[in-house]
Amino acid sequence: MARRAETVRTLLGAIATSRGYYHCATCKRGFAPLDHRLGVAGTSLSPGLARACALAGAEMPYDPSRRFIAT
Repeated sequence: MARRAETVRTLLGAIATSRGYYHCATCKRGFAPLDHRLGVAGTSLSPGLARACALAGAEMPYDPSRRFIAT
């Protein structure tokens, strides 16, 4: 096991984490169990921010939704 840093973007701002990262010698893939528990495996967006981005993108044009999410 190794420790790896990751930044997760949330509705309240960015959160820096350091989590355990495991590597499987058989399949040659790595994973961080904390990422799965937090719902951020494969992305840097929290589930709440991902939903807000999707809703903003569906409800308004790109540039206004980009500015809305940035705030």
